[in-house]
Amino acid sequence: MIPGAGALQSIVATIWSSTLGIDPAPLGAAPGASPGTEPSPGSRVYLTGAWRGCVELACPPALAVAFAAGMFHVPADAIGPAEVQDALGELTNMLAGNIKSLLPSPTFISLPGDVSDGEASGAAALSEGFECPTGCFTVRLYTDVRSKTGPTSVFPTAPRND
Repeated sequence: MIPGAGALQSIVATIWSSTLGIDPAPLGAAPGASPGTEPSPGSRVYLTGAWRGCVELACPPALAVAFAAGMFHVPADAIGPAEVQDALGELTNMLAGNIKSLLPSPTFISLPGDVSDGEASGAAALSEGFECPTGCFTVRLYTDVRSKTGPTSVFPTAPRND
């Protein structure tokens, strides 16, 4: 069982409000990426155990910079690629931690990683779009995710149980 759209919307609203001072508006179901489109910056956290899947955050480059600037309290022109990935990773980690609390135990989460390796290799179970003053972003939950590097683990690093 996965959290529904309402639970995900509530989690996103709480994290973005408390971390970035932004109140994103839910847009409803978000489509998957279109073939041939430029990849968006994003982050992914894997979950395994009693529930197996991943949480993914993706947004346009300008919005990723705005999120990082808001998170680190610096001007947007002071943000580089490392800060963007750190901010997106932390937002995704917070999403995964909150979602994990709604899943059966034991479920473990990985450290965040970027989405440069392409789409997750599972079934997209929930895909929700959100709008904030500087653009739109998408949060996706995938189920039955399998590692591209091995049959038994989706973790690029050791799992965490936090």
